[in-house]
Amino acid sequence: MGPTTVPLSAVRRYADAFNRSAPDSIALSACPHCHERVTISFTGHDHDPRRNTIAASGSCPHCNKQSHIWSVYQPRSNTESWTPVLIFMFPPMLERRKPFIGRDRLPADIKGAYDQAVDVFNARVWTGSTTLCGRTLEAIVEDLGRRHKLNTDKKQRAPKRIREILAAHLDADDSLTRLADSIRLGRNIGAHFDPDHTPDECVATRMLDLVEYLLEYVYSLPAMIDGAREALDSLEQADSTAESDGDSGAG
Repeated sequence: MGPTTVPLSAVRRYADAFNRSAPDSIALSACPHCHERVTISFTGHDHDPRRNTIAASGSCPHCNKQSHIWSVYQPRSNTESWTPVLIFMFPPMLERRKPFIGRDRLPADIKGAYDQAVDVFNARVWTGSTTLCGRTLEAIVEDLGRRHKLNTDKKQRAPKRIREILAAHLDADDSLTRLADSIRLGRNIGAHFDPDHTPDECVATRMLDLVEYLLEYVYSLPAMIDGAREALDSLEQADSTAESDGDSGAG
């Protein structure tokens, strides 16, 4: 993986180097090496005049491992001090997980549960993220149960209840029911202490992926199908109108 860009807003202090303003201190939400929230001081600024860049290196105050930055400048047209237009970092910064595209189509309560799962995931609290993925699944099941007057008896065992509601509403096949079961099982692992079974980043990532697949299937896909159908119906109506006008002109 190559370098990633650092937001200019992350620069906490600039230093004068080669008649330019070069980043001297950068705040990171997570060190590329140890993933701790840190502020790294960069030194050893080196100018590359042919490419109009300044490179520098800095060590994480937590793990002491080095990161490198390259500041890119545009030729100045006046006597003001140059400031970078882009800053690249290597190793690459950890990127925050962004909500999936169909988030805005979600009901408010489900959107809230899902947003919490994403926020906790970005905070790198894997146990909390897996638990909140399970809460999002529960919110989906509750929503479908209310909307379609399906089984909403919370005393019924969760696996059976989830399968019944999903099957009734979605004509769910075995893949969807297994997907829901995986989310539920992951939630149980995250919610109950067991030193031998603690969710890690890989588990949390897969759990959030599964939740997003289910959300897309339940809420985004129907809206996309409706939108495509409306566009096709409009096109078909326009064609019919054109044919009708042509027949009238011929007469």
